[in-house]
Amino acid sequence: MIGSIGDSIFEEAFKEGYKKGVERATVYCIRSLMEKMDMTSDEAMSVLEVSKDEYEKYKDLLEHSKVETYEELFRRVK
Repeated sequence: MIGSIGDSIFEEAFKEGYKKGVERATVYCIRSLMEKMDMTSDEAMSVLEVSKDEYEKYKDLLEHSKVETYEELFRRVK
């Protein structure tokens, strides 16, 4: 019983970490396209094929997240 509870907790933590990683990488890519290709956030999300249902979430993350370099983004993953 305890093993299955521990496995469940681990699985939920893994899923949450994966979700946050995908969000951070997506924000980085959106911001990069905006800066390097002079795109709006909507244009960048369209190029990246972000679901329109998630546009507002990513606009909020863009507004409230720290600008990171590619190295900073992936250094934290190690």
